[in-house]
Amino acid sequence: MTCASCSAPLAVDARFCQRCGAAAPEAITPPADPIRETLKVALGRQYEVQGLLGKGGMGAVYLATEAALEREVAIKVLPPDRGATKDSRDRFRREARTAAKLSHPNIVPLYTFGDVDGTLYFVMGYVKGESLGARLKREGRLPLEESRRILIEIAEALDYAHKLGVIHRDIKPDNVLLEEGTGRALLTDFGVAKALGAGQTMTEVGAVLGTPQYMSPEQAQGKGDIDHRTDIYSLGVMGYAMLAGRLPFEGRTASDIMAQHITKEAPALGGLMPDAPTEITSALTRSLAKDPKARWTSASELKAALADPSLKGPLPTALVPVWRGA
Repeated sequence: MTCASCSAPLAVDARFCQRCGAAAPEAITPPADPIRETLKVALGRQYEVQGLLGKGGMGAVYLATEAALEREVAIKVLPPDRGATKDSRDRFRREARTAAKLSHPNIVPLYTFGDVDGTLYFVMGYVKGESLGARLKREGRLPLEESRRILIEIAEALDYAHKLGVIHRDIKPDNVLLEEGTGRALLTDFGVAKALGAGQTMTEVGAVLGTPQYMSPEQAQGKGDIDHRTDIYSLGVMGYAMLAGRLPFEGRTASDIMAQHITKEAPALGGLMPDAPTEITSALTRSLAKDPKARWTSASELKAALADPSLKGPLPTALVPVWRGA
């Protein structure tokens, strides 16, 4: 900073020039978070932005309060540097349209979408709690029955999405939120999702999107004909990590990890967890089959395989007449 009168250099905290005595100009402090300031202008008075929840490859997510309903919401905004390209803007809109189709207890709901002077954002339900990824980083692995419940809940969410023709393509702990108090698992972030039969493919054949550590072999190869079974594979990897406290494949580079998903068999989960119930280890092992045809044909099948056999049995006598009548 220099003096406006004599151009002499000024100290950062100077109040006047030591050479000519002129008052120093007031320092202009840039906003700590320019994206937040841009979002606040775009939202106006409808939402009050509270703070940053997190950043990802396709946007930043902020906690806000919706004034009219006095409820907390999460707002995802496309950063200006990414919003400058047509591809990123189209992908962001596609994510919003995909999420708007889905209404399920284990999927974070989308409320509305906005585009104000080039600032793209959408408003989602706010899940008070933490991500499964944060939980695993803190604890390493989860208790058996809690892992089973989370896997079943996400399998239910995927089965619902798959029946609507939506493939998530990025199932991983960071995209699963655990609700505080109830522990309910909610799936989020459909940023690289694919809608079957609608021409809404976000990548060309040969391009790879997703997270290498949780990527199916066909997704790692950049195949263009992947279907819902890629999500079943990724859910199997997530279950493996929750129970074993480690990933089935690890490496120094993303390409190394993807190559292992394509060519190597995962270490037997039963060997890492000899006390784990057979139905769980078998269910996850089948989910991790290299050939999609060898995996579960649907997420509902995987859910049924994960269920505790002790909960199965003959129908209670009082319900037999109801079942027969149905």
